[in-house]
Amino acid sequence: MKILMVTIGYPPNQVGGTETYVLGLVEALKPRGHISYIAYMEPFKDENGPETRVTTEEHLGTTVYRIWVNSSRFPMEHIVFDKKLIATLITEFKKVADLVQPDIIHVHPLQLGFESYLIETFNKEDRPVVLTYHSTNTGCTRSDLIHMGTEVCDGLMIKERCTYCTLHWKGMSKTVAIAMSKLPITWYRSAFDELKPYPSLRKLRSVMSVPAMVDERFKLWNLATTNARAVVAVCEWVKDSILNNGVSKDKVVFSRHGLRLVPDVTPVERQGITRFGYLGRISPEKGIQTLVDALKSVPQSSEFEFEVCSWTFQDPAARPEQKRLMTELRELAEADKRVRILENVSDSALSSVLASWDAIVVPSFWLESGPEVIYEALAVKTPVIGSKRGGIAELVKEGESGFFFTPTKADELRSLLVKFAENPTKLRELRKTIPPVRTTEHVADDMEALYGRLLGNSVNHQSA
Repeated sequence: MKILMVTIGYPPNQVGGTETYVLGLVEALKPRGHISYIAYMEPFKDENGPETRVTTEEHLGTTVYRIWVNSSRFPMEHIVFDKKLIATLITEFKKVADLVQPDIIHVHPLQLGFESYLIETFNKEDRPVVLTYHSTNTGCTRSDLIHMGTEVCDGLMIKERCTYCTLHWKGMSKTVAIAMSKLPITWYRSAFDELKPYPSLRKLRSVMSVPAMVDERFKLWNLATTNARAVVAVCEWVKDSILNNGVSKDKVVFSRHGLRLVPDVTPVERQGITRFGYLGRISPEKGIQTLVDALKSVPQSSEFEFEVCSWTFQDPAARPEQKRLMTELRELAEADKRVRILENVSDSALSSVLASWDAIVVPSFWLESGPEVIYEALAVKTPVIGSKRGGIAELVKEGESGFFFTPTKADELRSLLVKFAENPTKLRELRKTIPPVRTTEHVADDMEALYGRLLGNSVNHQSA
């Protein structure tokens, strides 16, 4: 069969969790005789350029269509309100679909925007669409599903609550945010439109857009999930969120992420000083502040090594909050020689680095749907010390493949670091009990069966 993957990017131009997932799925489906095509939207800026342009390239034998949108002509910040841009994007993606003639269209959004209208359009044309919910961004306006920045949200989409939570995230006090969430949506939409001619009031306009954005997000969710033939949940909390927000149980398919490349690395029999590590983005939602605070509080009498690996150290577009955290980490490494900054690690060296650690620390504050780094660590039999939240809590089994601490509780993380620095035996014994990891071959089994069911074919596999 032929599958058109509508996604947010694709390697080697973009490399992130969703992009890697789609690449792995495409590569796993290929030997089974299925042909995949990639299409995604990407902004460019050219004052004198066209509104859109389309380029075609190949990556590992897969055709990739990049639909470029001129952000000089179409401001991307409020894409869901730009009906002209949405119509333009639908036209361009339809051209790709008409050219490719796919049997199945599989949509992998970050946040639901124009994709909802695209799913509706394809469904009206009787083209079966599968929608995968990959992360908190898909269902949460503030992107992390942490209500008021302090506790895990139940995921229910409640307009007034989502509005004041997002306004609070934008910097308003709780009292003001709650009061503003009670104003009519029509008032906000009017203010948003009237502020458009005044660039100096851009920040105010952004705040005014929040209630309207929440309202629009609800419409987009219903539009996408109503018109998709199936909605894929990549972990349990995602499945619960989808079901709690009105999607029919018969439409929901559970299929976890999987590791694309299982490394051919012999697990290291660790001896000597305990070595911990962190691998991933340097960003607040990843719990980096908790990690820094924990490391700072470990007594000097505890002997250990801690390596920090992240491509963010080399990111020229790092956000202010990321720069602040990187500065804290560098200052910590300067003051405490037990901590080392490795910056980025090449793909070829990644598995060896992970295998050299007694444990990887995954301190995420928000709800992970994977994360991929856990699959990568467990594949080389490296245990996980992680926050007991979201996908981390689902993938790691206490005392078998790792140990947990309460999210944001630096003292609990510090206690685990001290415990295993002084006596790493229990940690090292876990290498014998870590089970094999799920791979993208298992994901391909699930998706091949799903595609076949939607097309009326008898393709069946049992997912591991």
